[in-house]
Amino acid sequence: KLWLDTNAELRLTDTAGEDWYVTKSTSTGVGVGVAVSVYNDTNIVAANGAFTLLTFNQESFDNNGMHDVVAANGRLTAQTEGTYIFTGNFGFAAAVGGRRVGRIVHSISTGADIGRVEIGSVADGTAFPPFTIMTISTMAVGDYVELHAFQNSGANINIDVGVINPRFSGVRTGG
Repeated sequence: KLWLDTNAELRLTDTAGEDWYVTKSTSTGVGVGVAVSVYNDTNIVAANGAFTLLTFNQESFDNNGMHDVVAANGRLTAQTEGTYIFTGNFGFAAAVGGRRVGRIVHSISTGADIGRVEIGSVADGTAFPPFTIMTISTMAVGDYVELHAFQNSGANINIDVGVINPRFSGVRTGG
């Protein structure tokens, strides 16, 4: 849960009930103020019945070299050790039937989700299901996270930029 406390400070409460303060740093030192936000400005085909790695061909900002638009462009890779908040946003094109899933996976989790959102069977063929996934993870230098999408509507459907540009972001909150 993301919320403002009584002192108007932005806080995040994770699923374990632990509170985190979200702060802005004006320092430019290494490891302080580390942040990245990337997006894709073209549709991505989500294969039926399999997780699809979302890739990102554009950067809004990346002040620590966490993303490469050419090599491994589906990853955010830690260049500075610490605790990070990651968010992923995307939307599926309209299609009837099947589940829709969004997940964030950490390189050391051997494929296990560290953040996940799921919608059961989609009955409305005019709906464009949007996803926002947020998680907190400790990262060592070289660790990476990826954003994946899954659907099993019976056919391939797009992660549709007309719904929302697929976006993946991370910010380092501490050491």
